[in-house]
Amino acid sequence: LSERLAEYVGYELPQVAQSLETVITAGLLRRSPDSTHPARLYVLTPGSTRGGWLSSLLRIAATRKGRLAVIHALKQRQSSGPSADGESGPVAA
Repeated sequence: LSERLAEYVGYELPQVAQSLETVITAGLLRRSPDSTHPARLYVLTPGSTRGGWLSSLLRIAATRKGRLAVIHALKQRQSSGPSADGESGPVAA
């Protein structure tokens, strides 16, 4: 499944695998426990204590306008780079 995700999002497999591990470790995503099927299923866990923002993000990204706003904010954040204190600049939505 990681290979297909990498194809869909256009990133290299190691980067996708590392990202998946990061969100799993953060408790925002879990792998399905179904060992009878060779493919893995990933399930979002928005009820986690660290995932309060996830529900908001999913609600915003449910529409095309919202997805475009998220993409715009991420591009702005990426182009602003880290500040002197090592934190990324503010994200405008």
